[in-house]
Parts: sequence; structure tokens; C-alpha cells
Amino acid sequence: MGLLTHYIKDDRGRKVPAVNIFGVGIKQYCHDDFTLKDMKRLRRDVHFRSKSIWICGFAGGGHALVYQAFGWSPWFRSLQPTLRWSLLAGFALVFASTLIILLTKVRSMMDAGLVRKVFLEEKRCASCAYTIADVTPEQDGCRVCRECGAAWKHVPLCPHDVGCLTPSMADDRGRRVRIARLICWDVSKYCGADLTKSGLRNLQRASFLRSWAGILLATWAGVALVLFVLLLGSRWYLEFGIIQRLLLAVVYFLAAGVLVPASILRWSRGLDARLIRSVFLRVQRCPSCGSNIREVEIDADRCVVCTECGAAWRLKEAGA
Repeated sequence: MGLLTHYIKDDRGRKVPAVNIFGVGIKQYCHDDFTLKDMKRLRRDVHFRSKSIWICGFAGGGHALVYQAFGWSPWFRSLQPTLRWSLLAGFALVFASTLIILLTKVRSMMDAGLVRKVFLEEKRCASCAYTIADVTPEQDGCRVCRECGAAWKHVPLCPHDVGCLTPSMADDRGRRVRIARLICWDVSKYCGADLTKSGLRNLQRASFLRSWAGILLATWAGVALVLFVLLLGSRWYLEFGIIQRLLLAVVYFLAAGVLVPASILRWSRGLDARLIRSVFLRVQRCPSCGSNIREVEIDADRCVVCTECGAAWRLKEAGA
């Protein structure tokens, strides 16, 4: 079915193609009850919980070092300018395309088990993404997909599957769920008639001052400024030409101003789990996906189950 197709065995030992969520053709798995937005949500979650993300990072960094060594080698710089740029463009095209193909295949192989668990948790076939929620389990406990015939047993996600790089916490029924983003640029997805954008911004500002994210970002801002001043005054930096110094400054600002703050915001969500939970429940929003749970009926255990992600929470207003 393709060079990048990875095959897995279903729960009856039959070899079937796995859902390729890392490819560009993910629209083929979308249906009326499973939109492209739902598919991107699952892919985003798997991406930050995968084992292969470290391999992708090291492979990308190694590719950049090889490319840099090739471009600055004495043999390459002795060539004619036209031939030099032609070789450089061809080298970049071949290496980039090969790297993308290999990493896509490696990711599909390493993360096949996680992708399978994620789709079965959503009650969808791990081969074609069709729903199996309304399929009656057979005697061996398998649900047979009506679309592709693959047979699956439901295996719940364990805390390790939810953990890796995505911060998680337990809801009020003990199920591990991911944490919503309290500090983010796009707050419109959490807004509605009962919660305006300005009101959510006020909650963000009040929470940021007492969160680990605010403390760590303020600390890193001071450290980054000191490092930048030391870099500007170092002899090693001044030995480079103007273009090389500008490139180093751009790389430094990308790392210090984008990558490190983004990593701090992501990792601090786990430290701020209780704060995020209290802030979202105060405005009657799900702390996992940010959906409105104001109108949801209260179950016998006094929990309100989010209709979007299935997380269960006890509201303070529920006891009133």
C-alpha cells in the first residue's frame, strides 16, 4: 500500500496496515463523525507522547551539522560558484527528502503501539479509523471493524502512555487525562457567551503570577540576558565575521526566545496542574480540553462528564 505503510497485527493475528498519522494524506481517514480537526487532535497528542521524537530531533540536528560541514569544507569552497550552489541545492534536496522518508518510517514503526492504543481508546479502528463503538463484541472480546475487517480488543491507556511529554493528571474518577493550556496565545477556543476573551485574559494574568510557568520564565529571562551579554563580549564571538555573528545571534534568539520558553510552558503545565484545574473549574470548563460543562447533567457520584473528551469532574457548584 506504499513505501511508508507500516503493518501491525490485530487481536486475531491478522496483518493489517496501521493508521499513518504522520503522513500528509490524513484526510483519507476522515469521515462524517471523525473530522480533520479530530484527526489533528489525536496526531498532536501522539506526537508529544511518542518515543521517536528524540530520534527525530537528533537526526535533524545531525543532518544540519553534516550540511554545515559540507558547505564549509575546503574542497567545496574551491569550486566555481555556479557548481557550488548547484551541488549545495542537490545535496539539500536529496538529504532532506531521504531524511523525511526515513523518519516517517521510523516513527510509524516505533509509535505503532501507541497509535493503536490511542485509536482504540477513542473506539476507532487502528487500521482505517472507522468507529467500532456500536459494534457488538464477539465471544473472544474482539470488535470487528465493518470497513476493513480488523478485530480489536479495547486496551485502556495507562498513565505512562498519557505521560511522556504531554502533562497529565487524574480526573475525579481516576482516569489519566491531559491538561489544558492556561497560558497560550489562542484563547478564542476557550471563549463563549459565558466567558469572554477579556475575562479569560484576566484569569490568565492572575494565575500567571502565582504559577511555576511565571517563575521559571522570569528566571530564564534573566539568565538569557546575562548569557547574551557574555556572548557579545567573548573573544570567540568577535573572531567571526559580521554575517556569522548575525547568524549566531539569530540562532541564539530563536533558542532563547522561542524554544526554551515553549519548553518551559509545556513542562510547567504538569507543575501547575492543580492551579489549571481550579481555574477552569471555577468558570465551569473542562480542565482537560476547555469545553463548557455548565449544562452537563450531574451523575450519581456528583461528577460532570465532559461531552468532548469524557473526563469527569466535580464542580463546586454541584454541591450547592
